Amino acid sequence: MAEAKKLSIVKKKWCAILAPKSFNERQIGETYVANSEQIVGKSIVVNLANLTNDIKKQNISIKFEVTSVKEGKASTAIMGYMIVPAHVKRLTRRSRSRVDISFICNTSDGKSVRIKPLILTLRTIKRSASSALKKICIGTLTEEAKKVNYENLIDIVVSYKLQSILKDKLKKITPLKSVEIKEIKLLRGAEAAAAAKKLKPQAVKEEEPAPEKEAAETQEEAVEEITKETDEKQQGTSEEQAEETEEEQPAEGERIEEEPSEQEENF
Repeated sequence: MAEAKKLSIVKKKWCAILAPKSFNERQIGETYVANSEQIVGKSIVVNLANLTNDIKKQNISIKFEVTSVKEGKASTAIMGYMIVPAHVKRLTRRSRSRVDISFICNTSDGKSVRIKPLILTLRTIKRSASSALKKICIGTLTEEAKKVNYENLIDIVVSYKLQSILKDKLKKITPLKSVEIKEIKLLRGAEAAAAAKKLKPQAVKEEEPAPEKEAAETQEEAVEEITKETDEKQQGTSEEQAEETEEEQPAEGERIEEEPSEQEENF
């Protein structure tokens, strides 16, 4: 007779998932697994309103990743910050200009981060104003990111301190409706290596050609102003000449009185 196969019964248990210390290690979820080590590397997305008990932050989500498990409790790290796309859609209007930016910068602890700011103006703007907003935005966020580590960067974004600093600098160019950080993503592995290679040449390029670009932009603006002034002057002179010619020409039916010549006077 064939031997009966023995059934192996694996007992599963609940494992709690905790947020990092910046969110007071609150429980953000739990999972039912046989081996708790299997959840290491898994990610979970949590609404920020559930973490802070602030209903105003329901349009923001935080992405966590499980880093380790100890005594049935899983520790996590912050991997990203994002605004719900539906909220971004509600902010945009036809009469406003939308400026989307995406760039990579480094924090004080050497981590590469991709930041995607979103700028909404009160009215439509020209391309020159849009490029000026992008330039100041990238410069400001790059300098602020160098001052703090990755966790503190997320903290100042969640508390809207970074957005207020950015808005104070950008509103000098044009009136603004809103300044948001649409997404923050921590780069790792191949993405971080590629970002490190890109950042090195950018630092050299931005130091030298910056004055030339500014000079070129100011020169173009000056040329445009000069051409506008000359066009207005030419238009004004042509109108004056037309008015003078109309005054000199006699109306229909009107006789022109000629001055008598010397012979006629003698006669």
